[in-house]
Formats: sequence, structure tokens, C-alpha cells
Amino acid sequence: MTSTRPLLALVTIEALWGFGMPAFELLTPAKLDQVLGSTTRAAQVLGPTQTIGWLASAAGAALVPLICARIGLAGAGAAMLGCQAVFILGIGLVAGGTGVLVAFVLTMTAHGGANSVHSGLLHRAVDGPGMRVSVVSVNSLCGLTGGTLGGLALAALADVHSLLIAILVGAAAIGAAAPLYLISTSPDSAHGRRTPTHSYSATDDR
Repeated sequence: MTSTRPLLALVTIEALWGFGMPAFELLTPAKLDQVLGSTTRAAQVLGPTQTIGWLASAAGAALVPLICARIGLAGAGAAMLGCQAVFILGIGLVAGGTGVLVAFVLTMTAHGGANSVHSGLLHRAVDGPGMRVSVVSVNSLCGLTGGTLGGLALAALADVHSLLIAILVGAAAIGAAAPLYLISTSPDSAHGRRTPTHSYSATDDR
């Protein structure tokens, strides 16, 4: 492995990211129900919007090469995850149903791009093929653990305090993860000058 610090940064990002994801995955339906005043109406509009969201996620991933060419892989990761945090804030703060749906689609766009960047950085951080499976497994475990804790914690916050507070905490966790990309790789690989040991595609799964 190239260094412990980049890998530690990446798995920490994954854990914080996983913790914050329920803010848009689980709480967007509740927010829609709140602003529309109807569970039925919220379900009717959320289904098609989720389909659009996944298409937007693919579009975000497709934009990764263009963004990386300008600001490097680590810079792209920090920018996309930071944008995702801002868009999640939008889900919590906007007052109308249309605004919530637009913020959700933008969140998914940033998610698709950041997901692809994270995969690329994770594979580049491992020099030896023998360690690659272990590192990817640890990364996934951190994400799943963060997601489980986030789901429990954010749901509890929504019940005890408010839906807005829960969404803001989730956004804050993802926003806190974004700057860690800047220490997740060496300067050369951050700007795409390091020859990767893994043939990486933007469509690779984390």
C-alpha cells in the first residue's frame, strides 16, 4: 500500500458519508410528506423522482473525467461531496415540494460523481493486487457501519427534535468528509499524473 494516511482518510470519508446518506435516502419521503401534507401525494411524486435521480447519478459519474481534468481527482471528490452536502441542506430548508424534488435530484447527481471519484482514489491508493480486495472490503464495511448508525441516529433526531435537525446533521457529516479527500492521495495522483495500478472506469462500483 502506498501509505496508511490516504487509506485512513478514504475509509473515514466512507464512514461519514454512510452516516449522512440516510438524510436524503430515508428522510426525503418524510420531508415531502411534510411539505405536501399528504402521504399519498408524496409517494406519487417520489417514485418518478427517484428514477430521475438515478439517471442524474449516472450523469454525475459521466462528468467526472471533465471535472478531474480541471481540478484533479482529489479536488473533484472534495467538490462533489461538498456540493452534495449543500444540496442535502436544500432538501431540509426549502419549503415547497418542487424545491425538495429538485434538491434531491441534484443530491443524486453529486452522489454519482463523488462515488466514482471515491472508487478511483481507493484503487489508486493500493499498490499491491493482494491487498485490493481487503481494502475495498474494509471501505464497504465502514460505509455500512456508518449507514446503520446514521439511520438510527438521524431517525431518532427526527423523532425527538425535528426533521430539519436530522437532515442538517446528516448534511454536516457529509460536509465534514469532503475536505478529507485533499489528504487522501499524493499531489501527483491528485492531479492525475500517477500511473494507476488498476484499470479504473467511472462506472466501477465502490
